Amino acid sequence: MLLGNSTHDSTVNDTGRISPRAVLALCCYVMSTGPAHVVTPATSLTEIAVELGMHSDVQKGLFLSASFWGLAVVMLFSGFLGERLGLRRLLWLSCLLQFVGIWWVSTATSLHTAVAASVLTGLGRGLVAAPMTAMLCSLFPERRTMVASLLHAFYYVGMIFILVALIGFHEWGLGWRDVYRIMAVLVLSCGFAGLFVRTPGGRRSREERGGASVAQVVRQPAFLLPAGGIFSSGITEAGPMNWVPYFVERAAGASRTVAIVGMLLLGATMAIGRLTFGFVVERIGSARYFPIAGLLCAVSLMLTAVPLGPFFSITWLLVAGLALAGNFPAILGAAADRFPGAGASMFAVLTMVAVIGAIVGPLSVGLVADRVGLRLAMASQALAPVSLILLMGWFRRSGA
Repeated sequence: MLLGNSTHDSTVNDTGRISPRAVLALCCYVMSTGPAHVVTPATSLTEIAVELGMHSDVQKGLFLSASFWGLAVVMLFSGFLGERLGLRRLLWLSCLLQFVGIWWVSTATSLHTAVAASVLTGLGRGLVAAPMTAMLCSLFPERRTMVASLLHAFYYVGMIFILVALIGFHEWGLGWRDVYRIMAVLVLSCGFAGLFVRTPGGRRSREERGGASVAQVVRQPAFLLPAGGIFSSGITEAGPMNWVPYFVERAAGASRTVAIVGMLLLGATMAIGRLTFGFVVERIGSARYFPIAGLLCAVSLMLTAVPLGPFFSITWLLVAGLALAGNFPAILGAAADRFPGAGASMFAVLTMVAVIGAIVGPLSVGLVADRVGLRLAMASQALAPVSLILLMGWFRRSGA
């Protein structure tokens, strides 16, 4: 059985009535709703920009990255809150904040309001991302890597379904404000789903009590290398992805439907890449994985900028997505091997650094686009995977 015979921490599952598989299913559903705060603004950017007066690409990048600000702010504190509140209470708090934030965007009449509401949405989303991963790792201690990869793969699985729904909403003529309200109801449904699953209470596991503190992890010079690598990964993943529909529609001259389908295919490609990344690493080894994936991603992003039509651009965006999909779990795995006693604190720090990269990505595209155009701005994102190759190569050699 794929996830059978798991060993449970006695402090997490001391009642014997918690079903790890049910908790995993709940967490995967919650993770699948995560793309709502990313793909909804990305696919509606053209309309929103006109209605809210976003005249420059920097303003558009500011709006696209705003929810990641909230994620970054709350990420380090989410583990502490999860330990005190437990998943069910934390989930309800997360859902309520996301619901209010997304609904608030739907009523926005200015860029400032839309940005503030998006930050609130990110705060809500950031409450559950890290605690869900840590909790599942404690429920499945012998299958941590597989379970973590499966959980995060559902982000892209959810993206596929949400984008299919968005295509339908577009064909039915729904405006962006109505779409936002539907997404608000979607994220709220996670709280109701949590009512039917018994989850661990707000207590620390033995591993978390014995793990290294955040300060102890960050003080180690070698830790800066995977932190820099995951920062670069966050830039690469969030920068091009958030701009895909707008880029395909405006720079490549495609229709709105083709632009959304392009993002849908990118989400599907990244889901496949995330699910198969473990198999690939087993075959080629982690030492070869980073240079191969990084180089392929960098070349693909540069080819995306070549003006040979929307389908040429989409094809190379898909190749880039497939190449970068495994970076996040690969970097976490490499850091966990080097710092085996760091535990959840290291995961929280690295995730926060990745989110900061996700803030920089969309903003950097907008900043460069205002000066040299959107095509060259997308190509400039190739610098991030190149830096990832250098940093992770240095990290591997430093531990030799």
